[in-house]
This record gives sequence, C-alpha cells and structure tokens, in this order.
Amino acid sequence: EKKEQRDLRIYQSIQTNMEMENKRRDDFEERQRQEQEREERLMQQLAVKQEESAKRSFQTMMRRKVIQDEAAKKAEERRMTILEAQEETEYRLMEHDQKKERYLDFKRELDGLRGKNKEINVERQRRREEAEREGIAEAVKKKDEKIDHLNAERKRMWGLRRAAQSEAYRAREIVKSEIMRQRIHSKFDSAALDNKLQALLQSDMFSAKILQTSSSMPSLKSGSTMATQPSQQVSQQA
Repeated sequence: EKKEQRDLRIYQSIQTNMEMENKRRDDFEERQRQEQEREERLMQQLAVKQEESAKRSFQTMMRRKVIQDEAAKKAEERRMTILEAQEETEYRLMEHDQKKERYLDFKRELDGLRGKNKEINVERQRRREEAEREGIAEAVKKKDEKIDHLNAERKRMWGLRRAAQSEAYRAREIVKSEIMRQRIHSKFDSAALDNKLQALLQSDMFSAKILQTSSSMPSLKSGSTMATQPSQQVSQQA
C-alpha cells in the first residue's frame, strides 16, 4: 500500500508537473501568439504609417512639383512680361529719340528762319533809318536853303526900305526945293508941283513891283512839300 501510495503520489506529481508544463507551454504559446499578434498589429500599423508617410511624401512631392511648376510658369510669365516691358521701353525710347531728333531739326530750321528774319528786319530797319536820315538831311537842307533865302530876302527888303526912305527923303527935299523956289520967285504953280510929285512917285522905289519876291526864292508850299516827301518815301519803303 505504501508503494502504491508512493507511486500514486509520484504519478500525481508527474501528472501535476506535466499539467504545469503543459500549462506553461500553453501560456508560453499564448504569449507567443499574443506577441506575434501584437507584432503583426505593430507591423500593420507601421506599414500603414509607412504607407501614409509615403502618401504624404508623394503628396508633398506632388505639391512641391506643382508649386515648382507654378513658380516656373510665373517666372516665365514674369520674364515674358519683363521682356515685353523692355521692348516697349526700347520702342518708346526710340520714338522719343526720333521725336527729339525731329524737334532738333525743327528747332534748327526755326532758328535759321529766325536768323534770316532778323537779318531781313535789321536790313529793313537799316534802310528805313538810312531813308529817314536822307529825308531828314534833305529836309534840313531845304530848310537851310529856305532860311538862307529868307535871310537874303530880309536883307534885300531892308535894303529896299532904306533905299525907299532915302528916295522919299530925296523926293521930299525936291518938293521942298520946288516950293521954296516958287516962293522965292513968287510964282505958285500947283500943277507943276503936282506933275513933279507924280513924276517922283513914278519911281520904281515907290512901286509894288519892287516888293515882289525874286524868282530864286522858294515858296513856303514847295518847301513844305519837299519836307514831307522824305517821310512819304520812308513810309513807302517800310
């Protein structure tokens, strides 16, 4: 009985050990399975993360490519805009240079015309002043001649006046002598005295002819006409 009990205990112990070993094996296998499942989940999560990361990287790359394409397109458009602006600026500069050249040509031509016009005006003014000087000189010459003639005529008139006074004095003395002679001879003859007086009055000194202007004396009208002719010539030349 002791042997059976011992064997039973040994069998039970072996059975217990086997059960414990099986349980440990099952636990180990369960842990291995759980660990494998966890690793699989982790791998799946990692794969999903990697896929998502790859997708994000691809999307980022595509966005960068789109941005680069847009930037390149904008740069090309900006370059074309700059080229067009440069061409427009060069065209405007060329037009400005052409306008400037035309303006300079026009200004040179205008300056030439102004110079010619100035020369013409100077020549015209010179001719006008020369004609005016000639007219003034001619008028002064005419006035001097008229003054000389007037002075000569005045001297002649003074001479005639003195001669007339002398002739009147002589006639008066002759008449007085005739009256005294008739008184002395007591022969009063009024007719003879009147005849003698009329004979004395017939002298050129008591005639109006002596007062007429000489033929060499210019008239005032002709002198004024000659004085106005230079001014008329000046106005016609202007």
